[in-house]
Amino acid sequence: TVLYIVAFIFALPPVTRMFADGIGRRKTLIVAGLLFAVAMTLQALAANIAYPASKWVLLSGRVLLGIPVAFSVTTSPMFLTEISPKAHRGFIGGLFQFALMVFFVGSAAIQLAIKTAAPTASYQYGVWWMVPVGLLVSLFAYSSTETPYFLLMKGNEEEAKKVLYYLREGESADVIQEEFERMKKEDRETKDLGKATYK
Repeated sequence: TVLYIVAFIFALPPVTRMFADGIGRRKTLIVAGLLFAVAMTLQALAANIAYPASKWVLLSGRVLLGIPVAFSVTTSPMFLTEISPKAHRGFIGGLFQFALMVFFVGSAAIQLAIKTAAPTASYQYGVWWMVPVGLLVSLFAYSSTETPYFLLMKGNEEEAKKVLYYLREGESADVIQEEFERMKKEDRETKDLGKATYK
């Protein structure tokens, strides 16, 4: 369907990095949450609009939905990895995948409950409840910090250091400084390699 086509396009490395490396991981997730909420709203509203207009409203919602779906499997893991302590990155990455599966199963259960309670409007109500989910994602991303690595990549070394010390509060200054120096080294090495051409 069109949702998967759009999701595939926006999940391609050149496209997803255009957002993640352009406006940042945090802002990309804020946008993704808002787009998810708008996409779900359009799909729910389509049930109350006469055909053929409803078809295009529904299609618009499906097209928009492909973008946050792509960012959820590309930018979200990137964001979590870059803010996580090295010792816990694997666990947090796995926890994200687990949470995603729980969401899918929970969504199916809620959809089934709605279908049982309101068979004639199950699709509409089954979509409406997901609108706040997108808004919550945006709210959480807005209340968080940008990743130190992205700030460093953009040349904001002092801000990157400040954010890293905030994220690693409770650890010794020597350990945090060592991680920061390693991060700077990785950033230099990445920049020395140049940009990928994807050819």
